[in-house]
Formats: sequence, structure tokens, C-alpha cells
Amino acid sequence: MSSQDSRERTSFFPRIDRARVKDALSRLFHSRYAPAALFFLLLALILLPRSCSGRTDGAENAPVPEPAASAEELETRLSGLLSRVSGVRTARVMIALADTGRTVYAEDVSEADADGRRTVDRKTVVAGGGAVRVTTLSPRPAGAVVVYTGTDSAAVRLALTSAVSSATGLGSDKITVLHGG
Repeated sequence: MSSQDSRERTSFFPRIDRARVKDALSRLFHSRYAPAALFFLLLALILLPRSCSGRTDGAENAPVPEPAASAEELETRLSGLLSRVSGVRTARVMIALADTGRTVYAEDVSEADADGRRTVDRKTVVAGGGAVRVTTLSPRPAGAVVVYTGTDSAAVRLALTSAVSSATGLGSDKITVLHGG
């Protein structure tokens, strides 16, 4: 087997004349239309994924929300996740809640004006023997404390703070990360 045969098999584009390609690219980049062509090519690449993704904004494609996790579930999941961060052996998380969450029920609201006084009458909608639930609002975290063992470094603390912030929506000023020897 000659070296020519092995080169043709291993070459990515064996039948393309490299001199012709180089000449065509040279003419393209030295053309006065090159900046405009490049602009429209980039614009098409930016807009193409949005217009041809096959997705619609209809409700049938809306993601189904995950059920709200309790504070204990969130703490357990975060502890497991944070223990996988490089430089962390173990991690324990405590989440402080701003409220306990609540359930929102459908209401029938009627307004009336009598003698210059405005009155609002609110009645909970009842159907099938019970109140009609509109949604359940999960508890909002107010702060978090992370105690970890492992490498005591600023990079590890930053990684833990960023992970807790991403998972809970808390700002870094509401997250305390402590090294627990």
C-alpha cells in the first residue's frame, strides 16, 4: 500500500483540491461584499434557532412545574449536591423560611355602591363539596447556612455560595458558608 493511498483514507476531505479552495476563500475575503455577507450570515445563524426550533409558545408545550419541596427536602438535596463540589468532603445545609407558604382559593368578588360607600363582598368558590384551589404557593427561603468539611479556601466557599444561590434564588448576602474543621 502506498503512502498516497493511506493519506487518501485518513484525510478528512480527500477529493477537494486545496489550491482551489484556498483561491476561492481568498477571493471571498478580499471582495468588497465580504463584510455584508458575513453580517447576513451571522444574522441568519442567530435567528435560525429561534424561528426553526419547531416549538410554539402554546400551553401544550409548557413545562409541568415540579411540586414544591419542603425545607427539609431542599436541605437534603442541597447537602447531597454540595458534597460533590471539588474540595468538599461533607456539607450540611439549613434553610430559614420567610413564610410557610399558602394555598390560594378561587373567590367570587362582588362590589356594590350604597349611600356613597363602596363595599366588596368576597366568597370562596365551592364545587364538589370543597373549595376550589387555584394554586399553592411554596414557602420562600429567607436565608441559608452551609457548614462543610474539606478544603478551606475562598474558591470552595464561592462555589458553595453560587450553588445555593442558584438553587434557592437567594442573594449571596443571605447565604453563610462556614468551614467546620
